[in-house]
Amino acid sequence: YEIPLRLVGSEMCIRDSPQMAKHIYFAESALDAMSFYQLNANKIKLEESVFCSVGGYISVNQIKNTLLRYPQAKVHTCFDNDLNGNLYDIKVSGIISNTEMTIKENKDDVLFKTKGREFTINKNDVSLESFREKSKIIAPMISHKAEKAKDFNEILMKQHEQKKSIKL
Repeated sequence: YEIPLRLVGSEMCIRDSPQMAKHIYFAESALDAMSFYQLNANKIKLEESVFCSVGGYISVNQIKNTLLRYPQAKVHTCFDNDLNGNLYDIKVSGIISNTEMTIKENKDDVLFKTKGREFTINKNDVSLESFREKSKIIAPMISHKAEKAKDFNEILMKQHEQKKSIKL
């Protein structure tokens, strides 16, 4: 799902002029995308950004069609800081680089099969960086992860709780 952006007081919007988009942010849900934005609002220009929710499942067409719509935009991922979020980063990386890949989760590790390569990574060590190192596939994208939390919404909730507990 694409979260359309319309600039207040302006006739132009990214949906009408896709060449304006300089950044695409993929997140698992609209809530994740909004939480990421709220935490990083001082670094993101909304008039140059598109936020897309993958709805909890990534398909090749979903990513490719978004990239076709916004061909000038740099890809960012804002997936959860867990195994599934890391696998989403890897899937987007494979799609961007046109690499066919199969991913199979085993008890302790994850098996990756790409063109001419087959390798495993321990579940605790799966990340975009470890995948890049083993696969030698480096897609032009930036992965953002919540620090010391599962996702960006968890960080916001912790900040909210801290504000509530401050006594004046």
